[in-house]
Amino acid sequence: MKITCRFRLFLASLLIFSMASAQDAENVRMTLNALCAPEMHGRGYVNHGDSLAANYIADRFATENAQAFNGSYFQNFGFNINTFPEEMQMNIDGKDLVQGYHFLVDAASKSIKGTYELAWADSATIFDKAQFKKFKKHLNRKVVAFDVSTFRSAESQKKLNELIRKNKFHAKAIIIVTYGKLTWDASQKQMKYAQFVVKAEKINRDSKQITFNVDAKFIKNYQTRNVISYIRGTDYPDKYIIISAHYDHLGRMGKYIYFPGANDNASGVAMMLDFVRMYRFHPPKYTIIFIAFAGEEAGLVGSKYYVEHPLVPLEKTRFVLNLDLMGTGKKGIAIVNGSIYQDEMSILIEKEHFGRYNLPMLQRGKAANSDHYWFSEKGVHSFFIYQMGDYTFYHDIFDAPDKLLLEGYTPTFYLLRDFLREVQDRHM
Repeated sequence: MKITCRFRLFLASLLIFSMASAQDAENVRMTLNALCAPEMHGRGYVNHGDSLAANYIADRFATENAQAFNGSYFQNFGFNINTFPEEMQMNIDGKDLVQGYHFLVDAASKSIKGTYELAWADSATIFDKAQFKKFKKHLNRKVVAFDVSTFRSAESQKKLNELIRKNKFHAKAIIIVTYGKLTWDASQKQMKYAQFVVKAEKINRDSKQITFNVDAKFIKNYQTRNVISYIRGTDYPDKYIIISAHYDHLGRMGKYIYFPGANDNASGVAMMLDFVRMYRFHPPKYTIIFIAFAGEEAGLVGSKYYVEHPLVPLEKTRFVLNLDLMGTGKKGIAIVNGSIYQDEMSILIEKEHFGRYNLPMLQRGKAANSDHYWFSEKGVHSFFIYQMGDYTFYHDIFDAPDKLLLEGYTPTFYLLRDFLREVQDRHM
């Protein structure tokens, strides 16, 4: 069979494209596996997992020849954080529970050790004045377990949350009984009592006794750092675009359980590093700044610090593209601030249409849910983009690299590449 020259070129281009795609996929997996490895300790504040991750990202910046500001990739700052570095045990009526699977300690909990009697509470106990008065009399040094499934109305849930927040029972500890998934967090504060979430199948109104061994360590002014680099623009070096992704996650809960944070947000860091590599070989017109933020899970701390101490003038920062939760994409992408910044949104829609990336896009309004927020509060146009799909692992121990299918990763990357190119070409 005769093969034309044009067809040979077509086959060659397909081969080059497939090799490049395979290499990109391999590189993404490498980044995910590195950031989510047990040695990173969940990129939190036990065993300085955050610093280990920061060093890894700085090394990747250096490998791609991205430049450092003032000779350092790091922007240092501090904040308070509650941690759980030691062994963690819970036992109900002689049966050991496994942290992460059966229970979670509240991120703001204080330490607790010892064995205590359990008291069960439901909505009838709380909202019947006579029962509530009688119930409170017998709570000295007891642990109160709340069956939250009985608090169905918004009003009853609000009252329950207020009672728990103020611990009006003066209980030794509070247990929230959940019928859903276990979702953890980070806290800059420590409460005056201990609090836990326990799966419903491990505790009920017939449970009598609970034993704890939980050590909480509250660290004041914990030192962490944003990791920052840039690639200088060819045409407008004094105008800036920021591509950001937070690298921190929830860290360790006790000695043996850690939260990998593959989708949240090793995936966003992986895409940011892909942009570093791309701009290394295809220099941008604007100077592109890459920021891996610390402290996002503790309340957007790193991005707030940067906005208060910017390395380039905010008024010369043309746009911020914040990447978070980039490991799924089966159902498209959501654009926070998409309905606010219509000029930029129209470019994104146009590029998706002509690129035929087959990415449904959900325009959202303003939300303080990731590191774009402080920029937009200062008037810097910013998008927070995350991928949508059926991925259910969020802030739990199961958010691991092997769970991520990365269905929408490549088309999202190319769409955002086209978007950023158009923003620079229009000199907006």
